[in-house]
Amino acid sequence: MAKKLKENQQGFTLVELLVAVAILGAIGSAMFGVIFGIMRSTEDNNGRVEALTGIEYAAHQIAVDGMSADPDDSIISDHSVTLGWTAPATEGGATYQIVYSLSGTDLQRQSNVTPFLKTVAQDVSDITFTESTAGFKMSITSSGGASRISETREYDITLRLN
Repeated sequence: MAKKLKENQQGFTLVELLVAVAILGAIGSAMFGVIFGIMRSTEDNNGRVEALTGIEYAAHQIAVDGMSADPDDSIISDHSVTLGWTAPATEGGATYQIVYSLSGTDLQRQSNVTPFLKTVAQDVSDITFTESTAGFKMSITSSGGASRISETREYDITLRLN
């Protein structure tokens, strides 16, 4: 049995309910857009941090080897660098040769002392070496994360002074 509304009771019309649902839908869509934007921004930042971490580690490793390298025993080409030096006689006089080169998207370090390749950085899309007065300049580009954000950094690597 249907109840009749008393004269002072009011209800919502169908049009008012449809307007309310439309407004809630618009607010929900806007919130989804904001949340999606925040997630995308976080993903981009994670990719940037990942790329920079790889670049910084590679630059550090090359700089450490560069401090030992003799400019006369080092070869710098466009996309690879060979760092060489001879240890003092008091340390055994061993000859060292370290080669940094790009293999696919991996920057690899190979030493004549250890028989294995060491991946120094991943997702490297480009690396160039150019000679400078005290050593060489290195420009390295890496992209990290699912968003593939690219980062490029340049470094001055100083070789050992004779």
